[in-house]
Amino acid sequence: MAAICEACGGRTEEVTNPYFGKALAVHEHVIMCSQCGHVRFEERDVVRAPAVAVKREGPLLRFWHWFAHQS
Repeated sequence: MAAICEACGGRTEEVTNPYFGKALAVHEHVIMCSQCGHVRFEERDVVRAPAVAVKREGPLLRFWHWFAHQS
């Protein structure tokens, strides 16, 4: 899928993101201009990590729950 570069008007192509999977890179592919090298990201390509529920219950909260149910 060739599109037009927003920076120079040249031809663009979809290439593999060399930083994907490292640190915060979440785009598997990027759109790169073959004329000026301008790079943009495609939102459709974002890979999101699954949400993980964090259990936040320390000793003070456990005590509070225990105390509240002592009726």
